[in-house]
Amino acid sequence: MPVDFSDFSPRICEYAMGIAKKFNADILLFHTYFASAIETVPFSDSYTYNATVVEVLSEVEKNAKARIKELYYDIRNKLELEKIEGIEVDYALSGGTASSEILNMCTTYKPDLVIMGSRGETAGTTNLLGSVVSNVIEEAEVPMLILSDQGENIDLEDINNIMYATDFDKADFKAIANLKYITKPYNMKIHCVHFEDLSEDDPIEKHQMELLKKYLQRTLGESDVHCEIKHMEEKMKGIEQYIQDNDIGMVAILARKHNLLERLFFGQMSRKLFIKTHIPILVFH
Repeated sequence: MPVDFSDFSPRICEYAMGIAKKFNADILLFHTYFASAIETVPFSDSYTYNATVVEVLSEVEKNAKARIKELYYDIRNKLELEKIEGIEVDYALSGGTASSEILNMCTTYKPDLVIMGSRGETAGTTNLLGSVVSNVIEEAEVPMLILSDQGENIDLEDINNIMYATDFDKADFKAIANLKYITKPYNMKIHCVHFEDLSEDDPIEKHQMELLKKYLQRTLGESDVHCEIKHMEEKMKGIEQYIQDNDIGMVAILARKHNLLERLFFGQMSRKLFIKTHIPILVFH
């Protein structure tokens, strides 16, 4: 779980604890501190610059360690207070570019799930998810839960419906298997939906949806799944409308480069959908 010590970091920790308790999973807090520190160091002669960098990085690392230990002990104390056993909590620090170090940690630690906030403490970009999150989504190979850092917490226990938006990718079956595992401890109904432009019914798409429907019903049961192809003039508006009409509390998507749905969600997603409604996004690769 990457943390940037923003005001949202303790809330991400709460999500992580809730999920860890459901799966008896371990928690790793991670922070990278290098890039922002270097940007604050003024250039002068080489010797002075190198000495200043060492001093700044030493201070930044010291402060980062103190702050991450606060989160670490806060999680441990809460778990002990609730008498929760079997959950190991640890932390790690690294110097480097945030997205690169997070990806490196994913390769080394091999987490089952990465939990990240939608924006960082220093975010000043028009990218609704933030550049770090977007870069990690593009390159990571593990499931990611992206949470909005705006508004009140959304308790995963209160989410009744989750939408898996499909473009009939061959990796859908693996993604849905992961989705089934992640949502199993929660009472969530899965909506598997394909959004298409207004046109005549495509028999190939209908066949592909039938295959997904049979797979979902075989693995989840008739009452826990709804499959549908939605035809609409504008896909993004159609997605928003479906979320509103069906009380969707979380969106799941398969991240693929050059994938239309990925571009919709991570390039054109409206502020109403993500920033104002604070809907968590579960990303599979």
